[in-house]
Amino acid sequence: MLQYIRKEGISNKTRLQHQQRHTKHLKRKHREDKYSKRQGTANETSNIEHKRQHINQRNPWAIGADLGRPSATLVTDGVVILDYVRTTLPLFRLPKGLEERTIVNIKKYKALAILLPPYLTEDVKIDGNMSYKGFMKDLLDEMKKIEPFEYDFEVAPGNKFGYIEANGSWVGAIAEIIEKRADFVAAPLTMSKRRSSVADFSIPFQITGIAIVLPPPEDVPEPIGDRLSRLFQPFDSSVWLLIFMSMLMTGTVLYVISRFNPYEWRRMMYDKEATIREGESFTCQNTFWFVVSASMLQGYVRAPRSLAGRVVAMIWWWFIILVVSCYIANLSNFLRIPTEAKKLHQYVQIKSLDDLAESDIPIAIYGGGSMRHFFNTASISTVRKLNSRLQDKESSFVNSMDEGIDFVRNSSDQKAFITELNLAMNALVKRSCDLYYVRDYLFTRYYSMAFPKNSPLKDKFDAAILKLQENGKLAQLERIWFKQKCHGFSFDETRTENFRIPDFHKVNLTQISGILLVLAVGFVAGAILTLVEILIYRYVELEPEPGSEKNDVSRKSADDRQSDAADNLLSEKSKDTTV
Repeated sequence: MLQYIRKEGISNKTRLQHQQRHTKHLKRKHREDKYSKRQGTANETSNIEHKRQHINQRNPWAIGADLGRPSATLVTDGVVILDYVRTTLPLFRLPKGLEERTIVNIKKYKALAILLPPYLTEDVKIDGNMSYKGFMKDLLDEMKKIEPFEYDFEVAPGNKFGYIEANGSWVGAIAEIIEKRADFVAAPLTMSKRRSSVADFSIPFQITGIAIVLPPPEDVPEPIGDRLSRLFQPFDSSVWLLIFMSMLMTGTVLYVISRFNPYEWRRMMYDKEATIREGESFTCQNTFWFVVSASMLQGYVRAPRSLAGRVVAMIWWWFIILVVSCYIANLSNFLRIPTEAKKLHQYVQIKSLDDLAESDIPIAIYGGGSMRHFFNTASISTVRKLNSRLQDKESSFVNSMDEGIDFVRNSSDQKAFITELNLAMNALVKRSCDLYYVRDYLFTRYYSMAFPKNSPLKDKFDAAILKLQENGKLAQLERIWFKQKCHGFSFDETRTENFRIPDFHKVNLTQISGILLVLAVGFVAGAILTLVEILIYRYVELEPEPGSEKNDVSRKSADDRQSDAADNLLSEKSKDTTV
């Protein structure tokens, strides 16, 4: 376009006006294209662009409803956008009294619920309607943020999950789903083959196991071996081995220093500057006795005389003080664990369903759900043996978790209640944790929501649950509803510390490595100082030549001291004899 303007010889002012008009045209074209994409298909956009050149801005309705009221209707399962009305085009002016609006209708579903803490419990009535709280309600509230829908809770008939009676008919929540009297079941339903044949299930929102709730074991005295081993519990076995090796190493270093250092008692004895008893202060036997007595915080007869020996002894004393302090502190923590809890941890006899099947302890299960079906249909010998014991007594089937807990607590004899792990954890927290539970590692159970066969809700709920698993919301909800503090002890080696006996943490090599490093530095310092003292003695304190006056005087004085010491010993001995 600029080349065409130059050929015609147009002035700069005219050329600038053309450029401005061209820029405005491009901007207007861009806005029109952008608007056209929002309006619908390419054909509708083409018609709008064709007609808008002849539209009266004050009267857009002249072109008809097809252009003046472009609308779209979107229908989804759960969300219905009835009408989205665009009453004006960008160049139109909206007539007085008209406005743009979006009419949205969100479909409401009927959700069957099972009142089972902490999954769902009744809260308070609001405007005459019962409100609910629990894990399932929070889960549905998070899901509807992803897949918009509304729901109303309705308690399942008899508050039962669903099972088949003797006549072959289903009862409980599953029966309501089969008859399509509800849209879905919002409860911790266990997936099973029989249930899957009559209803659809979502992907699992929670995985749990089987727990055996038991009373605390009777008082059992600890064997003598366990009582003795408790004294060595504060330290790991590797730490005890290292302490023993440190004692050997320290004794060896002190013995070498006392033998070769010219300022030690042994060398002074050879030079007649110390008695024989003083010279034997750091023989091999006496050196290790010095190390052992120092480790027991006891006194000693003579300390090392050389600077190198005193440095090593000082480092060893400091090492012993730290080790003994760690031992006493950790031993006190160990002794703070109640005796009952230690016995529970060490002497509990029932640790799995196999152990329970081999015992004669009366058992009970929840009689209105998949647990009973599991015991009736399982082909595992352990479960079949337990099921035969269940069938012998009708009292073995309870109707609620509280009834199962009371079955164990209120009995004078030892009894066991078999249930889901998450339910056992919550029940123990509510009931002061005076019982304990054992998890069986062999069996895993999956909790899902149930839908009528071929329900379109299943795929949407699956997508929402997967999204909650990916963004961590599902794990956050589990921490809120299933991680309460337990003010007692429960035996379970796989769960969080809030529900098990506190572990006794032994001191290991990693924790004591700093002390060992200081001891090693002391050994190196002792070796260096010994070498320095040998050099000083050899090159600074050289002995005079034989026959010199200084040598005769020193030797005479040493002989005099030796004879005086012998005379004193003889005189003391004669006095004792006289008495």
